[in-house]
Amino acid sequence: MVRYLVFIILMLAIPASASVNTFDIHPSHPYQGDTVVIEGYADPNEDVPITVMFRLRVPVEGGEFKYYLYDVNIPTSNNRFTVSATNCEKLDVSVKILIWLTKSSEGSGGTATVSQSNVPPGTYDIRIKGDAVEGASYSDLTITAWTSLKADSSGYFTYSYNTKPIPPGTFELRVGGMSRIITLESVEALFGSEEQKKEEIVETNQTNTTVETTNLTETNVNNTSQVAEGGKAESETENKKPTLPIEGILSVVAILMTYFVLRRL
Repeated sequence: MVRYLVFIILMLAIPASASVNTFDIHPSHPYQGDTVVIEGYADPNEDVPITVMFRLRVPVEGGEFKYYLYDVNIPTSNNRFTVSATNCEKLDVSVKILIWLTKSSEGSGGTATVSQSNVPPGTYDIRIKGDAVEGASYSDLTITAWTSLKADSSGYFTYSYNTKPIPPGTFELRVGGMSRIITLESVEALFGSEEQKKEEIVETNQTNTTVETTNLTETNVNNTSQVAEGGKAESETENKKPTLPIEGILSVVAILMTYFVLRRL
């Protein structure tokens, strides 16, 4: 009987998942900074919980680790934000609302968790800082953001989430009782890194230089050919200069001899 009562109490304490029939996300292959739009259908007027969860590893330096999330948008006060850290003795999670407001938690078994609900709507910077256990070189952070919205009378619901604070990689999206793993590409994958851009510029310059050199060489070759052809043409012209026929020479000589003979007479 006691076990039965405990089971009933536990079941009442766990919120039931909304009956979500289907949902889609746009864009289907997002890049960091894209606003992901979630839309789908559940039972009419159903409360639909939405959870975004991602994990990352941060290095430990000088016995502590730090990580910042910038421009985290919280659209509604119906929310919960949770940070869990491994290899951690003490965890501090701070939200900047004019000043840094900090909530702390002592670690247990090397894991510390800080959770905060009903954060006022707004855009915040979040600082995660922890004291690492002795000898640790890293800490694995699990960051979970939860909210809930209501489907309309037809069951339709929509929600948007800006991925700017999420690092590139995979994150889990849970909508009602359904979940999906999303791969978030880096902006560098779309536009190329600075090093790639520099390499492309160098390659382009080298290509342009090669093309210009080739064109210049071809021009010089053409000019040389033209000069050579011109010289050849001149030689041929010189060779083809008109010559006086032999009969003409003899006629001229005969005329001159006649002229001199007549003068002596």
